[in-house]
Amino acid sequence: MKESIVNIFVYGDETHIHAIGWRVYERSGTYEELTSFLQSRVQQDSRSAPRDSLKEPILRRDFEARDRLSPLADALAAAGVVDENSVYCLTHIMNDEVRVEETRNESGSGVAPDYLQL
Repeated sequence: MKESIVNIFVYGDETHIHAIGWRVYERSGTYEELTSFLQSRVQQDSRSAPRDSLKEPILRRDFEARDRLSPLADALAAAGVVDENSVYCLTHIMNDEVRVEETRNESGSGVAPDYLQL
């Protein structure tokens, strides 16, 4: 059975987030297969993803604190972009460069791992 999976991107510089982007796919597979697929698409998707500019830039550290309490995927689910149980990867784009080491893989089902404690 196919499910919605999504690459989510936060665009900005070292201190601020200026825009959010995403690319949604319909795929089937294991969690590992789905996240591997999303990661393989990060470079291409980050350049072509639909993007919404924020009304005002937010500090990167504030974004990260908010995302830990209420993941960005929850907001996208509420907006009807993805299902609340969608598998997603969140990747930071700083100064137009993909920061792959900051990619987080999560699913809306259950409690997501706290990457600060890994």
